[in-house]
Amino acid sequence: MSFFAVAGFTVFILILFAGIFLNLFGLPGTVVIFFDVLFYAILTGFDHVGLKIILFLLISAIIAETIDFLVMAGGYQPMTSKNLLGCRNRSYCGAFFLTPFFWGPGTWEDFFWEVLPEY
Repeated sequence: MSFFAVAGFTVFILILFAGIFLNLFGLPGTVVIFFDVLFYAILTGFDHVGLKIILFLLISAIIAETIDFLVMAGGYQPMTSKNLLGCRNRSYCGAFFLTPFFWGPGTWEDFFWEVLPEY
């Protein structure tokens, strides 16, 4: 691979991870991921990514953003201090018990318990 191919692929992966992390903070990361894959496919001449994958990502992004909008339109209630304390305790226990078995997903479970509201 040439230098420009490696540099382009590196930028593609960095933008892909940025889209994933945008999702964690409630921003439209699925749209960023879709356009990242679309531009990468266009620049590589659709050699690595086909139209079926791009169509699948487009439909997935539309569904994900629609669900996100509908959930947020229903109202978001902030957690009380009692719920926040219980959420924090579960997150620490989850990270402690799940990380040795699941490695990365156990650590992510800790993050999701910290961020997601308790209903």
